[in-house]
Amino acid sequence: MKNKIFNLMFVSVFAVILLAGMASAAGLNFVDVEYSSTGDHNSDLEVKFKLQNEISNGYDISNIILDFDLVADGTWSLPSTSGLDLASGEESSLLTATLTIPENKNAGDYSGELGGTCEYSSSTGSSRTINDHTIDISINPAPSLTISNGEDALTEADKDTTITITNDGNVDLTGIELIASTEDFDVTFNLNDFDLAAGATKDVTVTLNEDYDEIFGGSVSITAEESTNNLSDTGSVNYQGDFCEEVANLEDLGITIEEINIKEGFGEDDEYVYPFDEVEVEITIEPGRYDIQKIEVEWELYTLDGEKIADDTESKFNLDEDDSDKEMIIRFKLDESLNDLEGQDKLRLFVRAKGKVDDSDSSNDNEDTCVSAYEDIDVITDDTFMVLDNIEFSADSVSCGTDLTITAELWNIGDEKQEDITVLIYNSELGISKEVEFDDVSAFDSEDLNAVITIPENAVGKIYELQFRIYDEDNDIYETSEEEDTAIFKELLTVSGSCALSSTPTISASLESDAQAGKSLVVKTTIVNPGTELATYIIKAAGYADWAESAEFDSSTVVLEAGATKELELTFEVKKDAAGDETFEIEVYSGTDLVLKQPVSITITKASGFFARITGNVVGGNSWYLWAIGALNVVLVLVIIIVALRIAKS
Repeated sequence: MKNKIFNLMFVSVFAVILLAGMASAAGLNFVDVEYSSTGDHNSDLEVKFKLQNEISNGYDISNIILDFDLVADGTWSLPSTSGLDLASGEESSLLTATLTIPENKNAGDYSGELGGTCEYSSSTGSSRTINDHTIDISINPAPSLTISNGEDALTEADKDTTITITNDGNVDLTGIELIASTEDFDVTFNLNDFDLAAGATKDVTVTLNEDYDEIFGGSVSITAEESTNNLSDTGSVNYQGDFCEEVANLEDLGITIEEINIKEGFGEDDEYVYPFDEVEVEITIEPGRYDIQKIEVEWELYTLDGEKIADDTESKFNLDEDDSDKEMIIRFKLDESLNDLEGQDKLRLFVRAKGKVDDSDSSNDNEDTCVSAYEDIDVITDDTFMVLDNIEFSADSVSCGTDLTITAELWNIGDEKQEDITVLIYNSELGISKEVEFDDVSAFDSEDLNAVITIPENAVGKIYELQFRIYDEDNDIYETSEEEDTAIFKELLTVSGSCALSSTPTISASLESDAQAGKSLVVKTTIVNPGTELATYIIKAAGYADWAESAEFDSSTVVLEAGATKELELTFEVKKDAAGDETFEIEVYSGTDLVLKQPVSITITKASGFFARITGNVVGGNSWYLWAIGALNVVLVLVIIIVALRIAKS
């Protein structure tokens, strides 16, 4: 009897469980559910499914509202179920829901439910729960670490900056260490060896130590490392050098590098330079808010490795607040510290104007003030090219039938050794064609050239152009890769003395007006044709750009009969800031050939005066003593008058 009762109870319980199971399956269910079991943080994961009405009593289902729960902070994009009605036993089309896994969501296993509500036709307005469907996913670990560059460049005035270390992965990081390189200077950190949770950041103060280049500046690399996950990232902190060093710009003095021009050589204006180029740099100094006195302009040229190539200091001047901009030209030749140029592709030119405030209206009166600027210049050092430098003759002038010794330096300014080089010394008029051979010249090295040429007995006494052509092992003239300029160098050779009758003109100059800054200066020029035939000459002025705005002859072309003479006037517009001893040259051309270059020197005065001197090899204008005699006579007359008045009174 007891067994029957027990069996009856077991069957009853099983029936209840079975009915409950059937009841849970009845209603609206998720079927054909598909999704990836793994995902990444900061990414989307799709879940595809269908909805099926499995109510056994034939009720319709409507007003379906989906509500999914998986991964805290995750965002679901659910398909629209508006208007989706399912009759008993009916199945929906395939639906897609998208889960956006948050950025930095920790790696691990996550479980959630697909669910929602709906309404049965038997009880409209009353929500029924959609049968849940469990899904499980794993978020993949993605450890990551980044470091920012310095927020601001370090300066002499502010030696602190901030870097930010970020855990932008989804794994907590421990024992993060900061390591600074010692490239240009040393730094310290206010914080090191720390932990970062996934998605967290840490600001660290970086402080500049004492060992740094105040002028050139530099940078240091900072690496953040985390050993557990083998992570690292590198940023940098820069030190902004200042050519003024510790002197501030108190009154808004300005300085600008305007143009970089190649006076002589193979470079290109404002683009690039070659070793041995002669360079002119135009700079402008702008007045500040107050008067500045004793302004000194200094410049220094460096490689980007911080090696100084050249430097100089220009003359001092004053600059008041209402003055015009001061324009200056600085000059240098890239023939110093050549070993430091090897392998370089840029140079950096620093300029500064430093003076003293001289204005009682300024709170900084009598204080030093300084402003600086710099410009990077491309330098070509990887070309296959040769140059001649320091070409010198054993005599300034050579006689017919005598020997002339020539010395020079042959430089390889490329990055590869050159072999079997030939230098041809050439002039067709003199019949000179002499070859000097070299076995090899190493990169950025030189060999001495020594040669002797003989001037023909019948050479005409005049100025000749002597060419030096450099040939490679294939007997081709060296050319630059940039503009295909040829390695041909020219020097003027003066032949004089017991030669055939010369047709070279002679020229003299004398001063016709006072040589004063900011005024017109007139120089009388006399040219003579000593030859036996009619000659046409073109006259030009050169070498005056430093002290005069312009120079113009009243006639630039002169036609002279044999033995004839002609006077010309050369007018200069002298710059306002010109002063002291200056020079210029008078060039005489016959066709395209330069036949005479006459140097002339002149003294410019700042204000009106009695005297201005002009000299040269064949220069007149010695009337200054007449002014002195006149002045002395005036003084004597005044003395006689004063003595006479005193005698009359007595």
